[in-house]
Amino acid sequence: IGLLVVRGGTEVEPDIAARAAWVKQWTPVWTATWAAWALSSLSLLAFLIVWSERLVELGAARMVTVGSCLVCAIGVVFDLCGETVNIVWLTRPDQTVAEFARGARLYAILGAGVANGLYCIAGFAISSVAWRVGHLRGWLGTLGFVMWTVGMSLTIVTIPDYRAGMIATGAGTMALFIPWVA
Repeated sequence: IGLLVVRGGTEVEPDIAARAAWVKQWTPVWTATWAAWALSSLSLLAFLIVWSERLVELGAARMVTVGSCLVCAIGVVFDLCGETVNIVWLTRPDQTVAEFARGARLYAILGAGVANGLYCIAGFAISSVAWRVGHLRGWLGTLGFVMWTVGMSLTIVTIPDYRAGMIATGAGTMALFIPWVA
């Protein structure tokens, strides 16, 4: 919901100057949204840790689940750095449009690129473990694999800065993740 509210400052807006102006005008909303997003990053790690503990109880190899959680934790570090860029760098009132563009690109690489890719690797690995121990199969397990794959597609299109692909795969990832995690 927050990303829909602040879409005027995101890749949905093709004009970088309009994005910078939107963020400048709506800084408190922008900042609150990215602070909430940072908490969401931490909650993903907490979710994977709890899920991993359950999988170990069901007979999963601890090494794989711990490794997946470590990969996710590294992703959180990149995500928090990116979200800090969004909160601190992109809200500076005296910056040029070019400086805003550099900050926005840095966030994309750190968050949608590196962090998201690490989350998807970790999630795919834990989903595979869950499948093997019979914990998450059927349509819900399949939905998870589709979601992690679409999420990895977000990372792939972020690297070359394919804006339309970022919007589509980002929306697809969230549309799949929310019902899956619920």
